[in-house]
Amino acid sequence: MVNQPLISRHELILKHLAEKQYLTLNHIHPLVFPDRSRTTTWNAVNDLQRKKLVIRQSYVFGYGMGQQDSLFALTAKGIGIVNQSPLSTEEGHSDKQKHKKLSSRSYQHRKACLDFWVSVEVSLREPSFWQLETIQGEWTHSRDESITIQCRENGDAKTLRPDLFMTLLNTSSQQRWLFWVEIDRSTEAIHSSASHSMATKLEKYQSILEHSSLEAFQQPIRVLLVSQSAKRAQHLWQYAFKHLSPASQFLFSVLSEVQHKGLTHSQWLRSDRKGVFQFDGTQFYDPVYTL
Repeated sequence: MVNQPLISRHELILKHLAEKQYLTLNHIHPLVFPDRSRTTTWNAVNDLQRKKLVIRQSYVFGYGMGQQDSLFALTAKGIGIVNQSPLSTEEGHSDKQKHKKLSSRSYQHRKACLDFWVSVEVSLREPSFWQLETIQGEWTHSRDESITIQCRENGDAKTLRPDLFMTLLNTSSQQRWLFWVEIDRSTEAIHSSASHSMATKLEKYQSILEHSSLEAFQQPIRVLLVSQSAKRAQHLWQYAFKHLSPASQFLFSVLSEVQHKGLTHSQWLRSDRKGVFQFDGTQFYDPVYTL
């Protein structure tokens, strides 16, 4: 990307917004302008706003939250440009897509999901033992599309939509891995009598792992639980060790660590307490799958 013409980077901003729907300046900068200043990033986005290809949504919340990072999204005109661009690999993006203001809770969750997505994409940009093949967010898909996973257990349907899902290729073994990602912002209790709790969500994942036709995926599967704090990650990790099986398919880390170290250099706790899940190329070993 170094020395890539700026006009091409303008098109790249539009492409990333088409894929991810929303981005902040803090996301656009490492994705498109890692070798330039933040001023260059802002000038490029501002230019796209003047051309009415991008809109800016500002967020000010009460209760001590104050001013939040603005989210940028494509206008209908911007979507039309992307659909005509040679950079577009999609069949086409709808120019009727509405960009509604997000609530405080939705904003914080969406931004955390995007923080993870961008961190993964940037950290796996350089050649390594792992290659990012696909990554998508649940908000970028309609309810009838493939990000929904489900199974039937004793006649009851179990359905989940992970916050994100991604596939990685191990370049040493040429084996693909599937990851379902949950971004945990501690807004749901771990244990609760209500239907919405992290325990209920993890138990659904367990049912799907045990009862769905995983052979159809033809690849190893892991569920990544990404928390806002180490303490919360530890609590979820302890719950999984006590209650979930196959426990080794659940992995736990902290969002700030993924942002700082990247996906493959972060520590991922295994809920079977057999150390950590290592993304270390040819030295990779896991008791469920050996590469």
